[in-house]
Amino acid sequence: MARLKRTRQERAAILVAEDYQTDEQNAHSIGITRKTLACWKKKPGFAARVTEISAELCERTLKEGISTRERRLAVQNEAHNKLLTVIAERAKDAELQAIPGGKTGLVVKTVKGIGKGEDFWGCRAIRDRYGHDQGHSSSP
Repeated sequence: MARLKRTRQERAAILVAEDYQTDEQNAHSIGITRKTLACWKKKPGFAARVTEISAELCERTLKEGISTRERRLAVQNEAHNKLLTVIAERAKDAELQAIPGGKTGLVVKTVKGIGKGEDFWGCRAIRDRYGHDQGHSSSP
């Protein structure tokens, strides 16, 4: 089937086929009312175009799925390598060397105290707390 003659209807068909937003959001983004979009969706030509676009999107997703997964894995691998760098640098921190687990790089220091702003560092109730870095944990 050919594209719809009216640009707004074609754009609406694409948005409906993508199915990322509500009808209200789709209608707003192309400058029509939700009621108008609902009327268009009832027209056989519009519905057929939505079905056609959906099929094209599915086909494209299947073809590009491997490259998309490869890209996701590359991004995850890059983030993983950066986290390993953070862990390695933290493990070298002289202040953490005497703390149990401090040499692993998985221990973090948190400063707790009473006060705020300028008064915080002048208070007497400052305590250093050490704990496991929950963000790098693979277990719950």
